[in-house]
Amino acid sequence: MQLLVLGTGEAFDDNGLGNTSFIYSGKGQPTILFDCGYQIPERLWQSPKIYPHIDAVYITHLHGDHTMGLAPLFIRFLEEKRKKTLTVFGPRGVQKNIEEMAGLAYSSIFKKITFAIEFKELCCDQEFVYKKMKFACAHSSHSRENLSVRVWPSQKKSFCISGDGALTEAMMRLYQGTDLLLQEVFSPKPAGVFHCDLEMLLDYTDESDIKKIGVTHISRHYLKEMKRLVSNHKARTYKLFVPKPGQKISL
Repeated sequence: MQLLVLGTGEAFDDNGLGNTSFIYSGKGQPTILFDCGYQIPERLWQSPKIYPHIDAVYITHLHGDHTMGLAPLFIRFLEEKRKKTLTVFGPRGVQKNIEEMAGLAYSSIFKKITFAIEFKELCCDQEFVYKKMKFACAHSSHSRENLSVRVWPSQKKSFCISGDGALTEAMMRLYQGTDLLLQEVFSPKPAGVFHCDLEMLLDYTDESDIKKIGVTHISRHYLKEMKRLVSNHKARTYKLFVPKPGQKISL
C-alpha cells in the first residue's frame, strides 16, 4: 500500500513542484488519483505502470489546480482505448463543473469517449465504501467547498488528504489517529481565513495521535522558510516532513 506523490505545489507554483496531487495503489485494491490539476497529466504519463489502472479520481474541490488535468486524462484514456468505468468523486456540482470544463477543452468529448464516467457527488461528514475501501469526508474552511478525506485501505491503516483550507473541528475529528496526513500548509503564519498555516497545524497535532504529517501546497513565497521550519521542528509523537514529487510513501 503506497501513495505516489505527483505534485506538492500551490496553484501558481514556479518551483517545479506541480499542483498538489497523489495516487494510491495497493495489491488487490483500486488505484485512486487524488486531485488532478493542470500540471499533473504529464507527471501521470511518466508512471506508465500506474496511471492506466486508475479506477477512480477523488476531487477535493473545484478549483482549476485540482481539476483541469482531467480533460487531458480523459482524452489519453480514449486514445488508449480504455473500456472500464472511471468513477469521479467530488463535492456538489462536480459533474456539471467537469463536463463543462472538459467540453471547453475538447468539444464533444463525451460523445467520443469509449468508457463510462460515473460521477458521485459527496457532502460533508459523509462516509461511503468504494471497492471495499472505506472513505469519510469533512469540510475545510476554503473559498470553495472543499472535502478533506480519510481513506482506510485496511481496517488497521488509514491516510488523510486535506485538499485546501483552514482546519475545522470536523477535520480534526476526521484526522484523529490516522497513520498519514497530507495537509495543505500555505504559510508559516496566518495568511487569511481560507488556508491552513503552520502555526494552526502545530497547535493541533500534539493531541492528534497522527503518525506522519506531510506539509503540501506551500506558497511559493514561503517555500524556503517552510522547509527550514519543518526541518527544525522537533515532535515527540509524530514525523513532520515536506514530501517531494516522485516520492513513494508507504503505509
